[in-house]
Amino acid sequence: METLLALEVEPFSLYHVKRALLKARLRRETAEGF
Repeated sequence: METLLALEVEPFSLYHVKRALLKARLRRETAEGF
């Protein structure tokens, strides 16, 4: 649901860039913090 909304509001490529950055940050925080 929210992915479809994001795709409507933002360009598709920008959405994927944000996704990739968020995933990378989560992975880094998980490796360091937990």
